[in-house]
Amino acid sequence: MAESEIKTEFLFEVKIPQGPHHLIGDGPLGVRRITYPGSGATVQGPRLKGTVLAGGGDPFLMRPDGVGEVDARITIQADEGDLIMMSYKGLLVYSQKYLDAEARGDQTPQDENYFYVSVLFETASERYRWLNATVAVALGFIPEDLPRPCIGYRVYALI
Repeated sequence: MAESEIKTEFLFEVKIPQGPHHLIGDGPLGVRRITYPGSGATVQGPRLKGTVLAGGGDPFLMRPDGVGEVDARITIQADEGDLIMMSYKGLLVYSQKYLDAEARGDQTPQDENYFYVSVLFETASERYRWLNATVAVALGFIPEDLPRPCIGYRVYALI
């Protein structure tokens, strides 16, 4: 069987200031921290524009092997008023270069981190119903234009 190439289409970028969090602590699976989106989260792209509503969250787990597990849900309100649930799950592996810079309080290089999630959507909107049948992937990043803590994702549909 010949190899096939995976093709993607850029959908949008979401930037999320982090709101309050609850540090559950060092449990049997690792250190668990539940984070919630803060106000002012934006969604901008060629296929979707809007804001992230209050609610949702990510029970982030930093495993003993240093790998972070993302398992988040947010609600997007499109500029037209339609509501879309976005659920995403993936991994965050910090590079040693990033961890060293973070410890010194220096600018943190993100290009060496492994930070990817798989994305599914759910909506009752006729306008965005196509998202219900879309599998997407996203590259995670820390937005430079938002105060920390914050998180961002560039979301691409698999086509």
